[in-house]
Amino acid sequence: MTLRTGFFQELESAFSAHLLGPDYAVCSFELDNLDKLASLFINYIPETWELPIWLLLLGDMGSGKTTFVRSIAMQLGVSTVCSPSFTLLQIHQTSRGTLYHFDLFHINRHPERKSSISEFLDSPGLKCIEWPTHELIKMNASPVIILKLSLLSETSRQLHVEARSA
Repeated sequence: MTLRTGFFQELESAFSAHLLGPDYAVCSFELDNLDKLASLFINYIPETWELPIWLLLLGDMGSGKTTFVRSIAMQLGVSTVCSPSFTLLQIHQTSRGTLYHFDLFHINRHPERKSSISEFLDSPGLKCIEWPTHELIKMNASPVIILKLSLLSETSRQLHVEARSA
């Protein structure tokens, strides 16, 4: 499992999450608490990233996917984090290993780039993937964390978290 034991209980305690199964929860949060939520994830993923760790981010435009990844990266020592919307991939070196930030929203406009990103998917590191394709999800053989962010208001979001084993 990609998330260490205790994550869902901590999410329940810190964010009043509703546990819907042993590896699935839903909670609401204010955007002011996004850094706290990112910190919680950092505390429950492995200390070193010797294997691929997949974090799939789903949700509407403007729901906070990029902001969440930016918060994780900055808390791990990355000083500048840009959205990879048009480059598809930003790579950052952190204190724990390599963070790969994918934004696949425009991948269908550039089918020739699909093969170029595949070389990074199986390498060690944290793979934060916004707008993952169904094809990508099916080809993944690693454990995965799925975050689905939904807009509740201008300042609040709902988060569905699921941890799936390979």
